[in-house]
Amino acid sequence: MLDLGHLYNTSNRSIQYFSTPGSWVTWNKPRYCSFIRILCIGAGGGGGRGGSISASYAAGGGGGGSGAMTYVIIPANLLPDILYVFCALGSTGAGGASYVSVAPNNSGIYTVCYANGGNNGANASPGNSYAYGGNGGSASSASSFILGSVYAFTYGGQTGGEGVAGQTGGEVYYPTTGLLLSGGGGGGGYYSGVGFGAQRGGYIYSPASQTSVYNIFQTITNGSNGIELYKPLLSTGGSGGGSNGGAGGFGSGGGGAGFETFTNARGGNGLVIIQTW
Repeated sequence: MLDLGHLYNTSNRSIQYFSTPGSWVTWNKPRYCSFIRILCIGAGGGGGRGGSISASYAAGGGGGGSGAMTYVIIPANLLPDILYVFCALGSTGAGGASYVSVAPNNSGIYTVCYANGGNNGANASPGNSYAYGGNGGSASSASSFILGSVYAFTYGGQTGGEGVAGQTGGEVYYPTTGLLLSGGGGGGGYYSGVGFGAQRGGYIYSPASQTSVYNIFQTITNGSNGIELYKPLLSTGGSGGGSNGGAGGFGSGGGGAGFETFTNARGGNGLVIIQTW
C-alpha cells in the first residue's frame, strides 16, 4: 500500500534509549508502526577487591562479568500502546536485570523482553592465591516471554578476568559472538619471589579481526574505565588495576583491584533501546 502522494511515511519510525536506572518508566507506541524491536542489556557486575599480602603473596580481585543481552522483534499489533521499561542499576556487587513489560512488574506473565545482570568478581582474601572473575549474566529464555511467537535473540554475558598471586590480572578479549559487552579485567597480584613483585591489572583487548583500517577502540589498560559507544553500539569492561580497577561501560563488568587495594569498581548500568518502523 502506497502512502499519500507516494511519499514514504516516516511517522511510524522512532528510536528511544533508556539508560536512567532504578525505576519503571513508560514507553508509548507510535501510531502506524508495524514492528517493534527491543534491545535489553543487563547491568555489569562489579570488580573484586585486592587481597592483602600474607606469607609473601597476594592476589588481585576478580573482574566483574558482563550483563546478558537480548533483543526481540515483535509485530506491533501484538503489544499494547504502553510498555514499561526498567533499566538495571550497575553496582559494586552483582548487576541487576533490565526489563520491558506490559505492566510495571518483572513477573514472567508480563515480560516482553529481559536481560540478566552479570556477577561480581570475587574479592581476594589474605592467604588465598586466586580470585575468580564474575560469571556473565545467563541468557534469557524466549519461552519466559509473554509472547511465544516473537523473533528472539539471546546472548549470555562474558566472564571477567581472574586475579592470581604473582601474576598479571586476567586479560579479557572482546567477544566475537555478537555480544556487544565485555567482562572486566582481573586485578594485578603480588609475590615476593625473584622475578615476580607487583604485577599490572588485566587489559581489555579489541577483537583480533580489528585492523588499522578502522580502530573501533584501543586496548583498555591500567585500571582505566571501560568505553561506551553508540555508533557502532558497544561497551567494554573496565581494565584491571595495579591499584584501582576501572568502572565498566553500560552492561559491562568492573575491573578487579590490584593487591592491597580494597575498593570495588562499579559494573555498568543496563540499557534498553526500543525502535519502531
